[in-house]
Amino acid sequence: MRGLIFLLIVSAGVQPVQAATPADDGFFPIAIIGTGSVGSALGVSWGRLGHPIIYGSRNPDSERTRALVSRSGNARAVLPAEVAEHADVIVLALPFSAALELLPKLGALDGKLLIDPMNALAFDRALSRVLVSDELLAEQIQALAPTAKVVKALNTVGARNMSPERVFDGPISVPIAGDDAGAKQTVTKLIEALALEVIDVGPLFNARYVEAMAPLYVHMNFFVRPPGGFEFSFSSDSGAGSD
Repeated sequence: MRGLIFLLIVSAGVQPVQAATPADDGFFPIAIIGTGSVGSALGVSWGRLGHPIIYGSRNPDSERTRALVSRSGNARAVLPAEVAEHADVIVLALPFSAALELLPKLGALDGKLLIDPMNALAFDRALSRVLVSDELLAEQIQALAPTAKVVKALNTVGARNMSPERVFDGPISVPIAGDDAGAKQTVTKLIEALALEVIDVGPLFNARYVEAMAPLYVHMNFFVRPPGGFEFSFSSDSGAGSD
């Protein structure tokens, strides 16, 4: 039996808009719904690596969105409900309540890969506490899009560390969960391209355990350490034997 060593690594530490088009070199289009810290970090990182990026924004023509597009390589921005027309990989980088409202408006999602980095948390700032949610986010997304391939990923890593150029000193592990092996393989390649380590924790049912890691992560980064100064790292102990 393989043992699993759990480690916590802590460190203090407008141009014309280009159309996103399919590439012939393995860099497929990625749609990212949301232009906040997570959506922006992923879009800029993957865009600079060569992926065409399609941002889904409520204000695709705003100065802020155009500036983000200009930093993201071959990218453009459209309304959120339009992104599914342009990519088979879609990142839901928006509040969970907004995702639930938007999903029925995306149209046919048959066979599309939905990456879910979302958390649904509340805060008691007076007591410096992150309140635990009973929501099963990824499973609800799968229920609303039953023909899509949902993968839970990137909800336990800070946006500022979603880049190979980050300053965090130490390895960062990203647990992922999903039912489709091919979809998880695609997500693994995308995450590893960010110089992050992927830990496949099994089927989508196990996404609830990944989501349960978020309150501790957020607590440490907002109430104990500077944002981005606390990350998870897992190490498999291949020398552990069975009893």
